[in-house]
Amino acid sequence: MNRRFGFVFGISGLVGLAPLGGAATSLGAGRAAPTARAVPRAGIVSLDMRTHKERVFPLGDLAALSPEGARLAEAQNPDNKECVLYVHRLDGSHRRVLVRTTFPACPGNPRWSPDGRMIAYSLFTKCTVGAPGCHPVQLWLVRTSGGAPSLLSNDAGTAAWAPASKRLAFPGELDGGGRSRLTVENRDGSAKVAFGSRHEIYSVSWSGDGRKVLYSTNAPYFQNGGTGEIHAVSVATGKDSVVASGVDPAWSRDGRFLSFIRRTGSRTTLFLMDGRKVRTILGQRNHDFVHAWSRRGHRLAFAITNRFGQAKVFVYDPGRSRPLSAVTRGRYGPVRSIAWSPDGRRLLFVRTNG
Repeated sequence: MNRRFGFVFGISGLVGLAPLGGAATSLGAGRAAPTARAVPRAGIVSLDMRTHKERVFPLGDLAALSPEGARLAEAQNPDNKECVLYVHRLDGSHRRVLVRTTFPACPGNPRWSPDGRMIAYSLFTKCTVGAPGCHPVQLWLVRTSGGAPSLLSNDAGTAAWAPASKRLAFPGELDGGGRSRLTVENRDGSAKVAFGSRHEIYSVSWSGDGRKVLYSTNAPYFQNGGTGEIHAVSVATGKDSVVASGVDPAWSRDGRFLSFIRRTGSRTTLFLMDGRKVRTILGQRNHDFVHAWSRRGHRLAFAITNRFGQAKVFVYDPGRSRPLSAVTRGRYGPVRSIAWSPDGRRLLFVRTNG
C-alpha cells in the first residue's frame, strides 16, 4: 500500500498494558517486559460484544471490508506474472476473480461502494515518474457482479466513496514528490472538481451526509516529523478549512463528533471534537492507535499496541458517565485496523504476529 494514502503504524512502546477506569487514564509505566505466553492466532478477529467470544478468520484488510461485513476484496500478485483482484467471504470461501492483469501492472487498495455494487481500486504501473504519458497510479472501478473495469482517473491515490455511492474523493493530480489535490468525481466520470493547492494527502473520508470531505496532510509517522493538519472541504462551495492538528480523522455517522490522532514526539493521543470542544480520550507514549466509529449511535472503538506487541481494544461512548471501557485483555498480537459490524454487535480487528 502506498503509505501516503493508507494508515500504517509502527510498533513502539516502553510499557505494558493495565486495566483502565476512565478517559485519559495512564496505562502505567516502568513495567517489566511481559513473560512468554501462548500467542493468539493471527487473523481477522470477530468479537461478539455481548458474549466477548472471538472467532478468528484469515488475515485481510478491513479497509476492503464489504458494507454488510461478510466479504473482503483482496489484491494479490502470486507469481510476478499475473495480478488479480478478487472477493471472498471472511473465511476465504466463495472466491471470485473480478480483475486480472499482467505484471507489473497490478491492482491494489480496493474499496467497496456503500451500496456494495462497485469496487474502486488503484492500478500501479511501472514507468518513470515525470516521463510523458507516465501514470504510475491510476484509479479504476469494477462492478462486484463482474464485467470489464473502467478507468476513472489517470493520476489518483486511494479513493473514498461518498455515502450515496455516486461520488468518490481521492488525492488527484499527483506529482513526482507525492503531492496532490483533493479531487471529487462522479463514478461515471462526470463533474470532476479539484480543490485547493497540492498537499501530501495522508487520508480521505466523507461526512455522513456526503456534504464534506475530510483529508489530512503531512504524514508525520514518516519523513516529515510534523503533527499534520486536518482539513474539511465543503463539496458544494469548495471552502477548505483546517479543523484540527493531527491525522486519521473520522466523523461519527451523524457528523456530531470528530475523532483524530495526533503524535507529538513519542506521545500518541486520540482526541474527540464536539463542535469547538476538544477532549482527550487517551494519550500514551510509544503506543500506536487505530480507531473506527459504529454505524449506529456514538460508539468509538479503538485499539492500542505497544512495542511488545501487546494490544488492547476499547470502546468509548461519550453519552455514558464512564465513557471508556476495555473489551479485550492485554495480549500479544499487534492490532493494525478495526471496524464495526453494521448492526454494532461485533467488533472486527486485524491481529498480527508482529
